[in-house]
Amino acid sequence: MFTSKYMFLMVLALTACGKNDKSSSSIPGNEKPKDALIESSENTLKVTKNRKVALNKDFSNSEKFKENINRYVLTFEADKGNFSNADVVCKKRLFGSQDLETHFDAAGKSASINILIAQTDPSILHIDCEVREWGVVQAATSVEIRKSVVIEGTKEIFSAIGTAPLETLYLEKDSVLLITDQNMKIKLNELISNSGKIMTYLPENVPASGLNKEGQDGGTLAIHTHKAWGKLFAELRGANGGETSAPDRKNSVAAQGASGPCDKNKYEDRPSPKCHGKDGSVGEVGSPGNKGMRGGNTGSLSLLVESEEEIEVDLQYFPGQGGPGSVGGIGGFGGPGGHGSCASTHNRAGDGPRHTPKRMLGDYACYPGGNKGPDGSQGNIGPAGSTGSALTSSFKFQTGTKESSVIVSYETSANWDNKKESK
Repeated sequence: MFTSKYMFLMVLALTACGKNDKSSSSIPGNEKPKDALIESSENTLKVTKNRKVALNKDFSNSEKFKENINRYVLTFEADKGNFSNADVVCKKRLFGSQDLETHFDAAGKSASINILIAQTDPSILHIDCEVREWGVVQAATSVEIRKSVVIEGTKEIFSAIGTAPLETLYLEKDSVLLITDQNMKIKLNELISNSGKIMTYLPENVPASGLNKEGQDGGTLAIHTHKAWGKLFAELRGANGGETSAPDRKNSVAAQGASGPCDKNKYEDRPSPKCHGKDGSVGEVGSPGNKGMRGGNTGSLSLLVESEEEIEVDLQYFPGQGGPGSVGGIGGFGGPGGHGSCASTHNRAGDGPRHTPKRMLGDYACYPGGNKGPDGSQGNIGPAGSTGSALTSSFKFQTGTKESSVIVSYETSANWDNKKESK
């Protein structure tokens, strides 16, 4: 199952225990909209909001649910008294919006009105409603409805969701919500996943790291929701590190070769190799290559659920691999050859030259100098860069102020603890 020796797999079966405590606290700005209760001198009006089509737990009506995900029914009920002959007039709190009207039933006990959040509407929509009897306002209230978002195909999180709180985030089957390198927090009333995925990057589209660049870290996503259910897959990966530049060439020059050891005052009977200059020394070995750049960290996913709902999360980590080390540096320069010696061209008896020198300097012959020494060999290839880290992800359920139990099982690849390295 492991596709990389550095891959880390965590499978979480998360089940919150106990019943949801309606008085549980929530992060400011993420409060669940409550039903409205309006009292007049004689009548009490209760207003409830329901989605027009509820999603079945087996996702069997997924298509119909998606088509109607932003359609709601507001129901007005007379808890005390009645609103016979009354009309309900609602209007979106938007410039130029039209009135929406309905009537109470014959008994004056109930009325309902359909509300659509259009694509162009804001993420949080306020609707003002009045109950009018013979043109006189008997009760008035405002209802807040948040937009819901369906993720199909592959979409980047910021453009698909934005930062405003949502009613529902629905990940359709095989859909992918990309975090990329963003660091985001989103607030929801409901998270539903029909085997959808949350990923930092697609495997085939991880950012390439340039020369001397560390691998891009994956982003972070924190989800705070009242409810969550379904099955969610998550793949958190960092980009591989880049290659490094090779070190500079050694600028050293090796030692010069020795001069030929002939005695210039001693006659040489024949050309002697010992009169030649010696070859220069071998150049210094090049510097070892530089270490490759660090791979990117995986990023993290945090999920806080404030109810007894159940969600299964399959989480996999793919830290970025360290970049390849550079080639070794070019070796130093070989030393220059030694000078050739000069020897007498006449014997002591004055018999004249016994051999013909290559170059005459009066009574002396100078022999060739040594060859330049070979340049040093190239340095060794540098080591690969460090692997990125798998950042900690957290998954919590709350019921009231008491945190529920969370069952976590995980497996690690071989020698994971020895392989992962921090920056």
